[in-house]
Amino acid sequence: ENFICLQYLNKMMTSKILSFYKELLEIRSFDGLPSNWQLVNPYLQHWDRFEFFIKKYYDDGKPRSLIIALNPGRYGCNKTGIALTDENVLFTKLGFPHNSHKPEVEGTATKIYSIIEELHPNFETFFSKFFMTNIFPFGVVADGKNVVFNKIIQIPSIKKYSKDFVSKSIEIFNPNRIICIGRGSEKFMLKNFPDLDRIYLHHPAYTFPEKEKEKYRDHLK
Repeated sequence: ENFICLQYLNKMMTSKILSFYKELLEIRSFDGLPSNWQLVNPYLQHWDRFEFFIKKYYDDGKPRSLIIALNPGRYGCNKTGIALTDENVLFTKLGFPHNSHKPEVEGTATKIYSIIEELHPNFETFFSKFFMTNIFPFGVVADGKNVVFNKIIQIPSIKKYSKDFVSKSIEIFNPNRIICIGRGSEKFMLKNFPDLDRIYLHHPAYTFPEKEKEKYRDHLK
């Protein structure tokens, strides 16, 4: 009886995550988005990649700590639907079956997964403790370049959506702590969820000094 109950809870966790993210498939734009900005919804093109990832690593029903970054980058989450994860990681480390095309490599994902793999050679151990997500789950580009998060989040409709998105993520994963990747994430969480325990980690998009790597090692064990 206990085993059957556990199986049910496991399926419920997987089902909750996938049902929540399937709602994102309906999103095409936001009110107030400048005419030269293009919303990029990674789940429209890469749902199979995200679904594979969730079914592989999140079928045990356990709470997770949340690692919260900003929003998808062009060569990272925009290609996978998985926060802080590029094609190269998904194909070569997480086991997604792929064709012969050369996977995109994204610097932030490479740096973060180098620490994760050092601490958790078996990725199942890491994902049994953490879920990586973004404040805003869509990419935004203009003139072929990423629009920075600080500009995106100023749009009222996006700010409201992001707060609801993070709130639902907290409800699903029931985290005992929140790890904020970057000052933008920390600022957003402090303003909108001040009662939650937060840990700040440096965003390694440009620099990743050794002292910042040590903080990752301390908090991603």
